[in-house]
Amino acid sequence: MVPFPLLNHLNTLWPVLIVSELAKNGIDTYFVSPGNRNIPILAALNAINGVSVKFCVDERASAYRAIGHAKATGAPGVLVCTSGTAAANYFPAVIESFRDEIPMIVWSADRPPELVGADANQTMEQACLFGCFIRKNLNLPCPSANYPIHALLSGICDVAAVKNGPVHINLPFREPLLPVSGDKPGTDPETSAIVRAASKALGNLYPHTIHIDSAGAVPAASHADSPDMLRVKTILEDCKRGLVVVGRPDTNQSAQWIKAFVEKQNWPVFFDISSGLKGCLSNVVEIPFFDHPKALSLVLAYNPDVIVQFGTGLVSKAYYDAVLKGKNQPPKLIQITTKKGIRDPSHSVDIKMEMTTQKAVSILGTKRLPEPDKGSASRLAAQFDLLVQMMEQKTPDDILSHPLIVKTVFSLLPDNEALFIGNSLVIRAFDTGVSEAGKRIDIVSNRGVSGIEGNIATAVGYAESAGKRITAVIGDVSFLHDLNSLMLAAQSQVPVVILVINNCGGRIFERLPVAAFEGIPLEWVTTPHPYRFEMAASQFNIPYMEAGSPEELMSAYGEALKRSCSVLVEIRLSPEEDLRISKARNALHYP
Repeated sequence: MVPFPLLNHLNTLWPVLIVSELAKNGIDTYFVSPGNRNIPILAALNAINGVSVKFCVDERASAYRAIGHAKATGAPGVLVCTSGTAAANYFPAVIESFRDEIPMIVWSADRPPELVGADANQTMEQACLFGCFIRKNLNLPCPSANYPIHALLSGICDVAAVKNGPVHINLPFREPLLPVSGDKPGTDPETSAIVRAASKALGNLYPHTIHIDSAGAVPAASHADSPDMLRVKTILEDCKRGLVVVGRPDTNQSAQWIKAFVEKQNWPVFFDISSGLKGCLSNVVEIPFFDHPKALSLVLAYNPDVIVQFGTGLVSKAYYDAVLKGKNQPPKLIQITTKKGIRDPSHSVDIKMEMTTQKAVSILGTKRLPEPDKGSASRLAAQFDLLVQMMEQKTPDDILSHPLIVKTVFSLLPDNEALFIGNSLVIRAFDTGVSEAGKRIDIVSNRGVSGIEGNIATAVGYAESAGKRITAVIGDVSFLHDLNSLMLAAQSQVPVVILVINNCGGRIFERLPVAAFEGIPLEWVTTPHPYRFEMAASQFNIPYMEAGSPEELMSAYGEALKRSCSVLVEIRLSPEEDLRISKARNALHYP
């Protein structure tokens, strides 16, 4: 039992959580050098049972001692030191660890950021100290009630999963470093909530996130009888209401294995627009979107207790903010991806299967998992069918809007072609749209960091190398950012049809909280402009068409698809009408 004063003081609570989480990941040997700033870590090491602490006055020798430990056991030792030059003495051993791929964890205490660069004693820049000789850095803030505990634990599990070299955890502390004698247990709601969350985490038998790596980061991870795979099996077998979520796929080959898994189960499934599978499967219960008030309430009422997520980078904000929190408690989340690092901004992943979709599906097996109870999946399908119909009724067919543009593109875009979707409002509109059933479309987007630059260039590059025509739907601000790439589109041997939605600026901000904030003029963020794009097309000898109504859009896009060259179609969209329709769709009364 951890003494309560340590839990009631953030400087000691965080190290207690870190030591506990590392122990759950099989890391329990510490090589400690003396100092004052790392005193909170020493308090945690003294409070947690089962850890081995070895002391060494010289950090350089301590680090090489940890290398010997790793060579003998295959597990990393944790180097603990104070602030200043102490961690720099680890450098030779860190380089050896990096070069020979020997696991090692450096955990340095640090001074708070306001003292760095202020001529404070024993203080220097410690973040990313080891430069290119480190596999991963975890630069934490000073322990704070504003930093979620699950984010802290997620980060620790992420660095603990690195087995091919050194990682660095840098943790600054403000004074007082330790609980003050006579301190009373916190009674304010914020402190009580932190202590409850910490106590729950400490009582968990498993790591916050179990990392399963088929390449060997977890022993026998590829075998169905490994301890971690047995944990997966238990979670799936105990499931009452499962949900499959498909995000951005790791490779173009992932789709066939995802389809095989989804079609075998009777679980509802959500396909993110970037998955390329939206509307492709007719024999599944498909949730068309999350980001609508009623859609979210339907999913939360279904109350999934297990989510199997293929891929990463979902467009939906509601998925991360609400679905993964659950109705009463968070669902168990199994994430399948080849991508390294933390791939979940909500830090909700219980098990990360870091492997190909094919490998994961073969490990999970092809037998049917427990079906959702009491017909809940079929009820959910019927409810969403009604919701989609009602939203269609709130979308006028004689006024251009983002939903109508999405519907038009999906209806006219030929099968087996490519679709590039720009960021901001455009990709959100496509993510909440309902695609034509059965069409197989290559979906392309830049969702790594969701920038609005280089959209046209990306579309051209994909079309040329895939050898198939691509339709690029982008906003006007994105178009202005990449005007020079019209030259690439004009030169491309494979046609690129550019549909630029000109709503006179970045209108997504009219739907964000800043729109109601009187302290900033809204035009400062929407950046309205008066520009039209016919002359830009003419500059590069690209055929130009414009559409100001649904009929004109059908005609212009249909004509563009008949051409054998790149074409620019400018869609003139009233931002006021588009916003009005969006509000009406979100405010509809659902029985």
